[in-house]
Amino acid sequence: MKATVVSTLPFALNEFKPGLIPAVYEIKAAGHKDFSVTHIADGYHNVLIPMSEEGAPPLRVTDTGEVIAKSLITDFIGSCLGISYEPIHDKETGELLENLAIPGLFWVEGAHNKHAIRANHADELELAFQNTTYWFERLVVMGDNDWQRTHQHKVITHLQRMACKFLNLTREWNFEVMAHLENLCWACKSAVHPDALICMNCKTVVKPEEYKAGLTERGLSHA
Repeated sequence: MKATVVSTLPFALNEFKPGLIPAVYEIKAAGHKDFSVTHIADGYHNVLIPMSEEGAPPLRVTDTGEVIAKSLITDFIGSCLGISYEPIHDKETGELLENLAIPGLFWVEGAHNKHAIRANHADELELAFQNTTYWFERLVVMGDNDWQRTHQHKVITHLQRMACKFLNLTREWNFEVMAHLENLCWACKSAVHPDALICMNCKTVVKPEEYKAGLTERGLSHA
């Protein structure tokens, strides 16, 4: 029996299930402030029968779409950075919420289109949207902490940059790595953020004119 995986994530998931046929599953990416639906059909795996005659075919065991859908979601969430099953409290009222800081995914029985999901699973859908937001917020906080400690672009993951963009937040660490590497300090040759005026490594002023202009605006001497 088919199942439907609903995703509020702005990227596609490609999950590999060794031993299962088919072995590769793609969960579609959701659009901005939207969700996607992916239908999961039954699969199967082969089991060798003990003490069977030589050359006997293996036993074909069916894995239902529902079992596969649940497995895809559970395995992906378990592999993610920054998930939390700790209770979340409303920032204003302190009320305990149902939300968790986990990827916003869920599955339902049968094959459904987006209209049916909106009509019949509105509460689950809203919870999934909120879960994704809380998870992304947690990823951004982790990025803030790592950047504050190291100021190294390598400690920030692509997922954290994506989360920052999804939440429309501005962060010093949210930039394209290749653009970052193209901006080198003329003094120590370390990578410099494209918008930085001063090298974080050696404190050399890398954009003298902009730096002087900033001092002038604040009424400070740059002599």
